[in-house]
Amino acid sequence: MLKALAKLSEDNGFDRAVNSVADAVRRGRSDLDSLLALHGYLQPLQGPQKMDVSGMATNWLMLRKAAS
Repeated sequence: MLKALAKLSEDNGFDRAVNSVADAVRRGRSDLDSLLALHGYLQPLQGPQKMDVSGMATNWLMLRKAAS
């Protein structure tokens, strides 16, 4: 159980890992494979909240000039 908590914490943060392990225990699952599968189902990976587009216009213009 601690090994799973450590792995999940490393990948997605301690709070999410604890939530996943608690859900798994409530469902009667305690083996590593079940914990990892349940975590993947309950806590899908989240991408960045904001996309950095500050240099996109400049990069696009440079690419357009290079293609000409």
